[in-house]
Amino acid sequence: MKPRHLERVDWAPNGTHPPDTAAWPFTIPAVAQLIARGGIEIAPGVTFLVGENGSGKSTLVEALAAIYPRKGHETGVDPVTGRPFARVAGPDSSHEDSELRYHLRARRHRMASPAGFFLRAESMHGLLSDVDANPGEARAWGGQKMQARSHGESFLAVLRHRFDEVGVYFLDEPEAALSFHSCLGLVSLLDTMRREGSQVIVATHSPLLVSLPDATLLQLGDEGITKVESYDDLALVKDWRAFLSGPGRTCGTWSRSRREHPSRRRWSSARRAQVTALLRAVVAVARTKRRRYLWCAWWSDAPRADPFRPPDAWRGGLTARKRPSTTRRP
Repeated sequence: MKPRHLERVDWAPNGTHPPDTAAWPFTIPAVAQLIARGGIEIAPGVTFLVGENGSGKSTLVEALAAIYPRKGHETGVDPVTGRPFARVAGPDSSHEDSELRYHLRARRHRMASPAGFFLRAESMHGLLSDVDANPGEARAWGGQKMQARSHGESFLAVLRHRFDEVGVYFLDEPEAALSFHSCLGLVSLLDTMRREGSQVIVATHSPLLVSLPDATLLQLGDEGITKVESYDDLALVKDWRAFLSGPGRTCGTWSRSRREHPSRRRWSSARRAQVTALLRAVVAVARTKRRRYLWCAWWSDAPRADPFRPPDAWRGGLTARKRPSTTRRP
């Protein structure tokens, strides 16, 4: 195996504040597997973590980024904020991060590089705002205002200025702000970094990024962490191919692809139970005295503010129609 900066991450529970392994995030199958095996080996080159929402991709990436000592090339400390002039290692850990990072220990090569960066989509806005507010950091970021450009352009600027040294890099869903062609550019950059000797760990939902040749593919799911040898065998890739082969048949193709994949069977059962409960609730509401008003609200053309929340009619509210008065007139 090629020399690696970050060789392994060991499970090392904190003796002062022992973890509650019966609580989140230790109950996530991927994390539970890491605990059972005493850690996880980190492959050379580029490693992709793929899986459904809640499978533990971001949880693992943020924990690994927190325990690897990225020092970068600081040139001094701001006397006001106490921070380095050039924050070249990425955003700091947040109090909202899981406590997994307190129970892991990085095993590094004795000649490991301290360079690296943690590109985290949800934290970049705050980081770049701090960069623009501190004149001492401008030179390290090309001398330009990072927020005086689009979201995607800011990400591209980060990739240009902070991914030029050999080290260990962590990316959490970097495709969030990038167009198709920008993602192709990121694939090219990752390939260059791999050939130069860097290690990169990426959590992603993008089938484009995981197409990088010679990358290590780790699929996270109910079975824990599974190494996938072929790009074509990833559930992510199968789902996208099924959808793009006939977008008009989305519902049928999506249902079949999820049923055919073993890791989705448990989720399919849960989904069926949710739909059944939902239909029963709708029928129960429809039998009330206000059913005609509720159904009018359901079929109204009023736009929904949030497509991931049920309409107000399901919760007994009436936004599209005025609630009838219950006061009887003499």
